[in-house]
Amino acid sequence: MDHHTADYNLFKNRRNMRIWRFVAVIFAVIATLVVMHILKPESDAIGFVAAPHIARINIEGMIVDEKEYAEKILKLSENEKVKAAIIHVNSPGGTTVDSDLLYRALRKVAETKPVVTQMHSVAASGGYIVAMASDYIIANGNTITGSIGVIMQTPNFSGLMENIGVEITEIKSSPLKGQPSPYNELSEAAETNIKEMVKDTQDWFLQLVKTRRKMGAVHFEKATNGGIFTGRQAFKIGLVDSLGGEAEALAWLNKHHKIDKDIEIIDINKPKDEPENLFKAIFSSLMGHVFGYVLKNDQEKLLSVDGLHAVWQGI
Repeated sequence: MDHHTADYNLFKNRRNMRIWRFVAVIFAVIATLVVMHILKPESDAIGFVAAPHIARINIEGMIVDEKEYAEKILKLSENEKVKAAIIHVNSPGGTTVDSDLLYRALRKVAETKPVVTQMHSVAASGGYIVAMASDYIIANGNTITGSIGVIMQTPNFSGLMENIGVEITEIKSSPLKGQPSPYNELSEAAETNIKEMVKDTQDWFLQLVKTRRKMGAVHFEKATNGGIFTGRQAFKIGLVDSLGGEAEALAWLNKHHKIDKDIEIIDINKPKDEPENLFKAIFSSLMGHVFGYVLKNDQEKLLSVDGLHAVWQGI
């Protein structure tokens, strides 16, 4: 073997070692995340913690695909070690179905334990639906809340398709079938149909506000016109009960329900939420470089969900 061949083989071996070390580090990170997810304290909060505690139920980001989380929250109502719950909301909303799922699960918890809501940066639209599950709502003075309303949007590509010479042939059983469609102008009958559906869902939303908040007619009209409010404005019209943060939520629980302010607080998060961001960062990068595929974020996920949205600036 000549000198050049030996140098080449040495270089190749070193390169292979660097590749295998990189792969080993990636797998070690993933393994660590999996173990942390399995052993994290919030898993204990649904049945294995011996000491009494407060459950901090985190509602963050877009409210989409919440069935599993709602089931997890429901278990808290049966856990005698959970003495109270704080709903921590930082969400612009999401789908009306998923917002309602979380609301009903949280109301079940409120039937057996004191529950208070603490709003963070945003608690609007579907986020406000969730907030109303508690009997007392606290907002930061600069929280963005309100946006009480329902929206349905559909793109219209018919003009673009006409310009590029593409035509879609449809055979359907009735005029309203398949409406709205991105391939055709919305017909008058279809628009009426959708408006009726949006109004029905809006009536449900308004009735929820009327039942849960019990505000005067003038304030109710202002609160439910679809606009957004700061926490200070929301307090003046009755959308929230007081201003503050988690300290004020703990003080309320202590004053009205004799919950010890020094009691342990355990976070309850949406399943797989904690490691998901790092997993996304790793795999999205790898998939993007190798296959040109990027994992969806919450907003893209919301866009892919059919149906009505209760969301502020979400799409």
